[in-house]
Amino acid sequence: MPIRNPQALRQAYETLHLRSSSSIETNNEELEQQKTNIKLEKNVLGNKDFKEENDTSFNELDLREYSVRDFFILYKQLFYEIPSNGYFSHEKIIQRSREYIGGYIHPKSEDINNIYTQLKTAYEQLKSIENVHSVIPNNSLIIRKNSPEYT
Repeated sequence: MPIRNPQALRQAYETLHLRSSSSIETNNEELEQQKTNIKLEKNVLGNKDFKEENDTSFNELDLREYSVRDFFILYKQLFYEIPSNGYFSHEKIIQRSREYIGGYIHPKSEDINNIYTQLKTAYEQLKSIENVHSVIPNNSLIIRKNSPEYT
């Protein structure tokens, strides 16, 4: 918006400026009339005096004993938030539990060992059977003389 009358603009500015400064002066005068003295006191306590006058224990914290039941309730709630691997993980819980139990053998390991023992026994029995062919006695072999296997 173009300024059409710069002198009128200047006069309006001066009027506003005078009004605001006079109101500030009026407010300052009113404040000076209402002055009162406020006495402030400062008490400085040393470490020993502070501890004698104030309770420095943590009585607002909820320090309670947790039971094994509480542990398993929390474990159930946090189960899927616990990572599989790492220091704070299911893997670490299993590892520490096995160390604590000592001599722990996984049930599947027992099954594998039993199956391996059965397989080994069956193989030994198979090897001990005498191989007698019903058509060719005495483990003799019939080969044609001109065959490549013969030479």
